[in-house]
Amino acid sequence: MLTWKLGPALACGNVIVLKPTEQKPLSALYCAALIKEANFLQGVVNIILGDGPECGYAISVHAHIGKVACTGSVEVGKKIQEAATKSNLKCVTLELGQ
Repeated sequence: MLTWKLGPALACGNVIVLKPTEQKPLSALYCAALIKEANFLQGVVNIILGDGPECGYAISVHAHIGKVACTGSVEVGKKIQEAATKSNLKCVTLELGQ
């Protein structure tokens, strides 16, 4: 799922801030290592590790972030959507399960 969001965003010239799940961050870290190996400019892909609600909120309300894409629960999606409206009314894409 990571590459579905990462690839198109990079192809369009965007800078990425990625917050992987706390339970399984290794695939995101490995992807970051591959990006570094491919000689992308430093800062094009940024990985934030930490508490989901705290990090997710910070990303959602940050005024310089223009889009948030999240795969998660309905509960988390509602929180992200609400937080995103408090900053710059950024675009939000949510893929939600139970």
